[in-house]
Amino acid sequence: MFLAGTDTTAHALTCGIWEMMNKPKYWEALREELTTVLPESSNTASLRDLEALPYLVRLPLLNPQACPSLLTTSSKRAIIKESLRFSMGTSGRLARLVPRGGTVLCNEPIAADTRVSFSHYVYNNDPSIFEDPFNFNPDRWLGPDVTKLDSHMISFSRGGRTCIGMNLAYAELYLTFAHLVRRFDVVNDGTTDEDMDWTDCFVPRFKGGLKVKLHAV
Repeated sequence: MFLAGTDTTAHALTCGIWEMMNKPKYWEALREELTTVLPESSNTASLRDLEALPYLVRLPLLNPQACPSLLTTSSKRAIIKESLRFSMGTSGRLARLVPRGGTVLCNEPIAADTRVSFSHYVYNNDPSIFEDPFNFNPDRWLGPDVTKLDSHMISFSRGGRTCIGMNLAYAELYLTFAHLVRRFDVVNDGTTDEDMDWTDCFVPRFKGGLKVKLHAV
């Protein structure tokens, strides 16, 4: 109970910060959008204020009059969703037991009581769903196929075993991304690509650490 949601949320934050450091256009655009609810860097915003931002990056990409359907809940959280897609939640396979009566998976009959598992890494990096999957691209969550992308991203798992801490994790990600980006410029302080590679410890674990310097805005 003490550890659940700590490594996973921290890993998503670290992935997002590292990727935005390497693509500062997203950091700058996110800060520009955040000024609508955080006009001063010393301000604080409520979760409700932040949830109203359609992207947590680049509001001008959306035209609410032309594309009202893109302003649904599923199209929000673009920076957060892309960070979650990269970070996966868990890298180890999650096993399920086929219920009584069996089932059919991928057109193959599976007998009852068979243990099956799936990999977040495989799903979240499937190029047939996520174009150029190893490219950090929050813009993908603002396109017309966002509902399809949502249905295939499983960072919180799916079904009856969906992570019970999902809403808490989203709240933590909203508040931390928003106030960190609004208040600071983040500069790399010696972090390498090798540091940010990861290994499977059931949850993904970085081989090094993200080393940065903060400069107040």
